[in-house]
Amino acid sequence: MNDLSETLALFFKDFAPEERARLLAGQGLWKKVNFEKGAMIFSEGANSNELYLLLKGTVEIDKDLESTDHKTKVLALLRPGSMFGEGALLSDKPRSASAMAIDEVETLQLSKSDFDGFVEKNPTDAASLLLGLMKVVNQRLQWTNHELVTLYDVARIVSGSDNDVEALLQRIADKLEMVTHAARGLISLENRSTQLEAVMVHWGGFDLAASALEFFEPLLSTKDFVEESGRLVVAIRDLSHHLLGLVVMEKSNPWSEEMIKMVVSIAEQVGIALGDYKLVASEKDRSTLRDQKERIIF
Repeated sequence: MNDLSETLALFFKDFAPEERARLLAGQGLWKKVNFEKGAMIFSEGANSNELYLLLKGTVEIDKDLESTDHKTKVLALLRPGSMFGEGALLSDKPRSASAMAIDEVETLQLSKSDFDGFVEKNPTDAASLLLGLMKVVNQRLQWTNHELVTLYDVARIVSGSDNDVEALLQRIADKLEMVTHAARGLISLENRSTQLEAVMVHWGGFDLAASALEFFEPLLSTKDFVEESGRLVVAIRDLSHHLLGLVVMEKSNPWSEEMIKMVVSIAEQVGIALGDYKLVASEKDRSTLRDQKERIIF
């Protein structure tokens, strides 16, 4: 869920209009806090415990990867209406991810100390606030369950593809069309001979020239995806982070952070499978070349 009015209706449903106006103005329990572009709102492992409601701007949620080059993975791009940081508010555990302002950001911030004091002094209003929080968390859990089922289906598709790249991509395209409801989309792979992106499968009559596909590559040099005006472009990479191809889809309405996260996860599974196929093909090529040399010698 990333629509501000929808979140406010769910989170502050039992508050009077004048009280809701005070909350949005940052008066009372919630404090209005702004962050400049590039500012770190909180870092993974930090002991901060504030909850945030995003009013304006975009926030990137990152997770550090356990690797020698200290790479990070973008988990989500949050838009107005998104709530984040609730895990630290409801527990004493350190932050499980980092949050950074992609542009100028305006938030409502609720600290754990203010929240605990509010619970003691205003148990009835606190119960309403907790109920709203639990509804938001429950919606997030429901989406997570949907994502897990989808990724399980994708894993079955990958395991049953028998190294057939065309069949794999067609089934993945069918799955993407079904779960995202994208009217148009395609999957492209880099041609090993020309080093250019070539469309492998598509739906909705969608097609892009190699030059248009190549345009996206620099944009994805440090990102897993880019999204603008209903178009989502997701990188397909192998385990070495080499770009193998692209997933490009278009919708009439904006992409939610949950849907983007799921498409990125699907692309990751496809990338791992394609990397394995490439390795198997290379081993076969080496084996064939070795056999040819042995026949020549003997």
